[in-house]
Amino acid sequence: MRWRVGRSTRSRDARTQSILANAFLGPSAVAVAAITVGSTLAPVCACLMLRKAPQVRWPVRARRVRWIEAVTLAAGTVSVTLLATRTTDSALLFLVSPVLIWAAFRFQLAGAAPCALVVSTLAVPAATGDLLLAAVITERDATHEEIKRVCLRFAEMVAQLEPRPESYELPPEDPPP
Repeated sequence: MRWRVGRSTRSRDARTQSILANAFLGPSAVAVAAITVGSTLAPVCACLMLRKAPQVRWPVRARRVRWIEAVTLAAGTVSVTLLATRTTDSALLFLVSPVLIWAAFRFQLAGAAPCALVVSTLAVPAATGDLLLAAVITERDATHEEIKRVCLRFAEMVAQLEPRPESYELPPEDPPP
């Protein structure tokens, strides 16, 4: 049976593949049913919400001062976020908040959403880089401790195998004639 609405055949095939994958990989029939219902209802709910959303339009009659303010806000957001995330002092992170508040008050959602996106996009790699550096340092320290432990164990083994001075046999003074 093929559905006749737009590209829903592809959507139906993807949903069928999703159901089959969940049936074989899912823990139980209840979980598979919940996943299937969620996978089906999510696009429907998104479509219904987007239909009721107001149309977003580009401001045509905005004054030149407003455009200059928007460009200044965008440049300020990028520069303050880079300053706050690229320095080692985490006390500068508060500087991002006034820029976001400025965007929210002056440009409402149309200005606050892109600024928040820029801030989060620039902050995530900075945090990830610090986490990566911390993980590398932690791994290096753990490896160093392991090497020290192995060296001590090796020294103990060598000490056990080393002959003691009292166990030395003295060689004969002169060989017999």
